[in-house]
Amino acid sequence: MHDLDSVLSDPHLQATGFFGSFEHPSEGRLRTLAPSTHWSATPNEIVQHAPRLGEHSVTVLREAGYDDAAINALLANGVLRVPIE
Repeated sequence: MHDLDSVLSDPHLQATGFFGSFEHPSEGRLRTLAPSTHWSATPNEIVQHAPRLGEHSVTVLREAGYDDAAINALLANGVLRVPIE
C-alpha cells in the first residue's frame, strides 16, 4: 500500500510516465496524471489547464444571452466572481 508521497515516487509509475506536469497560469507547476492512452498518429497531451473559479463565467453568461449590464450587475452584487489577473 502506498501513501501519497510514496506513490508519487514509485519507480514503476515514474518509468511508465504515469504522472505528468504542466504550468498553470496562477498556480505554477502542477503534477497530474498523464493521459492514460498513447496513440502513434495522435499523441495525447494536456492542452488546457483546469479553469480557475469563475474563469468562464462571463463567457457562459454571454452565450446564455446576458448583456454586459446584467453581467456587471451580477459582479457588483457579488453573485458572480471572476479570477483576479
